[in-house]
Amino acid sequence: MMKRKIYIATICDDFRAAAAEYGCGIELDQFCMAANMYGEERRRTDMEIRSIADGISPEGVILHAPFNELFAR
Repeated sequence: MMKRKIYIATICDDFRAAAAEYGCGIELDQFCMAANMYGEERRRTDMEIRSIADGISPEGVILHAPFNELFAR
């Protein structure tokens, strides 16, 4: 089934409604920006992601890995 392979990005304000309407999964985009992975911002992002993913089966969620601003500390 094709809609099981489509994920709605959490960047969209209405991602929950769109995913529910079309029966799609959710793509967690919060970590696509490397800045969201450091310090206090990481903690906020982690809490946000946990809140979004709560109650959604694991196969209904994918994580968008970082693609910019990557550097070694």
